[in-house]
Amino acid sequence: MQPEIQNNPRFFPWFEDFIGAIDGTHVHALVPIEMQERFRGKKDKTTQNVLAAVDFDLKFTYVLAGWEGSAHDSRVLGDALRKGFKVPEGKYYLTDAGYGDRKGFMPPFRRVLYHLKDHKDDDIGKEIEKCLLDWGLENFMCITVDNASSNDTAIGYMRRKINGWKTRILKGRLLHMRCVAHFVNLVVSDGLKTVNESVQRVRHAIRFIKQSPARLQRFKKCVLDEKINTKKGLCLDVPTRWTSTYLMLNAAIELEDAFENYSEEDPHYVVDLNERDGKGSPDSDDWNNVRRLSKFLQAFYDLTLHVSGSLYVTLNLFFHESVSVVVLMKDLVSSDDLDMCLMACRMKEKYEKYWGDPEKINLLIFIVVVLDPHYKVDYVEWMITEIYDPIIESKLVDNVKEALNALYEEYRVSTANDVNREEVSSGKDDKTPLRPKHKKIEVLKNKYKKHKCERDGDAKIELDKYLEEDTTEDIDEFDILSWWKFNCSRFPTVGKISRDVLAVPVSTVASESAFSTGGRVLDQFRSSLTPRVVEGLVCAQN
Repeated sequence: MQPEIQNNPRFFPWFEDFIGAIDGTHVHALVPIEMQERFRGKKDKTTQNVLAAVDFDLKFTYVLAGWEGSAHDSRVLGDALRKGFKVPEGKYYLTDAGYGDRKGFMPPFRRVLYHLKDHKDDDIGKEIEKCLLDWGLENFMCITVDNASSNDTAIGYMRRKINGWKTRILKGRLLHMRCVAHFVNLVVSDGLKTVNESVQRVRHAIRFIKQSPARLQRFKKCVLDEKINTKKGLCLDVPTRWTSTYLMLNAAIELEDAFENYSEEDPHYVVDLNERDGKGSPDSDDWNNVRRLSKFLQAFYDLTLHVSGSLYVTLNLFFHESVSVVVLMKDLVSSDDLDMCLMACRMKEKYEKYWGDPEKINLLIFIVVVLDPHYKVDYVEWMITEIYDPIIESKLVDNVKEALNALYEEYRVSTANDVNREEVSSGKDDKTPLRPKHKKIEVLKNKYKKHKCERDGDAKIELDKYLEEDTTEDIDEFDILSWWKFNCSRFPTVGKISRDVLAVPVSTVASESAFSTGGRVLDQFRSSLTPRVVEGLVCAQN
């Protein structure tokens, strides 16, 4: 370790277990023209992204080369770890922010600690602008935010500011992406305000059993007597998490026979539930009601879980999940069950408030499905006609097609400019003695391709070729990123659009925290905890 660090009390205590640093460097690479797009690095040249680890004596301890210049640093590091690069237990490397925060690696603290004076006007937008400038991020397609009026103002501010930045994709029309997880929480929470008495009876029955260890032990015996094979246990829901209501009902349904058995084993069970609120214990009709409700909530639970993942692309999943939910709500609106009908009507009204207005919907939700080789335009158009009213459907379909063509044209012009810059750069690089004839022929090849495109490309543009090509077979384990990786040479412009669009997150929260957008609430059981335990729960956000 360097003496400047080891002998300085400001640094050494915090760097005691560091064993070196990791960084990436882009090394110039000569590759065939059909592979140049994959190897085009940060400075618009064909490069390799090389990962190198050094110790504090500046000696290399690990090097991984061969990754294309477009590969993200975190992806290269992940490959190195899979190939045997190990960090000793309890030690860690310094990295830059591109490698991410993971065990054994310490990036700079890039989060911004600040306190907004007010959540209105342009305050939030100014903070977003400041963060992006501090991080050096000028190229971005959209910003995913919670569904709040203050965020609408913030995105409006950002639309005005990006006019002078490098990115102005469709003049900011696609900039505002509303967080799906937050939006679904609002819809379901609003619908559950009309929750029926059957849910309350099940809730009170669970609370009665969980109030005493002796009762809980007796209930477990009932589960064994009924030979119920499940690992689920009794759990109570909490006010700020609709998912807890779903999980409570989902577990209780499997234990229905045990509840019936328990009512015979404990004479106080039925009497207490009748005297406490007059609702009584759950009967067969109640169990049928909560079974229907649980099935309904499962659709929203699965939707939130799928679109909140952090290890795979999510934008292309939302449309399919959303269609399923809308169809389910429509079916329940015409249901004979009055409670379910009222709840579905309330949720459908809330849903259409945000996703029923063609002017408010971010069209990337539909464009990304067009970019999936399984579906394309016909599928999107057909699904829109199924879930929207005719007036909205017609306008929305026109908006999607217009935005797709405008997006393609903007990327096509940008790609043509990149090719021209590459030609100029290659033509000027005459000082390099390495294969000069090869470099000259590459320039001529590029010119020929441009000539061929001008000669017969107008008859059928690249986007039309992609859309008219037969859709691929729909398989469960399909990897859309891999498909575009191997087909971007056939559709370079559409491939660029796909690369940028698929990177957009449709949720601002990870799946493990997607179901708790409300504030932390101490229920009547936790309110008796000691201050020290409560402080620990708050600090751990548990």
